[in-house]
Amino acid sequence: MIDLADMDEYTFTAGPLDESSRFMLHFKNSQPSAIKDGDLQIYSYGSSIFLDATNGADLPQHAEVYDLAGNCIFTVKLNGNGLNVLNPGASAGLYLVKVYTISTIHSGKVFLK
Repeated sequence: MIDLADMDEYTFTAGPLDESSRFMLHFKNSQPSAIKDGDLQIYSYGSSIFLDATNGADLPQHAEVYDLAGNCIFTVKLNGNGLNVLNPGASAGLYLVKVYTISTIHSGKVFLK
């Protein structure tokens, strides 16, 4: 079993003959980690994803949303605001968000309802 909460990134290889139910996700209550000044916050509420750079983080330039199969389901060029709201139109579930700034790439996991 792999605990995704302990990892920044998870890579795997899949093929057309793989078992379709090879992943089992377990959700549990957890305390959010402390956000330091300069960190980009990636979080969700309902079916929206929020990218918050209002605490001094580099402003987001581009964002991508991936499903757990690794498919990019949403991509958007951002206008460099401190707070961006993404509405990918995705069904309920767990998604990976990759955000590009001028100097770095941030990633985070979000649950959409």
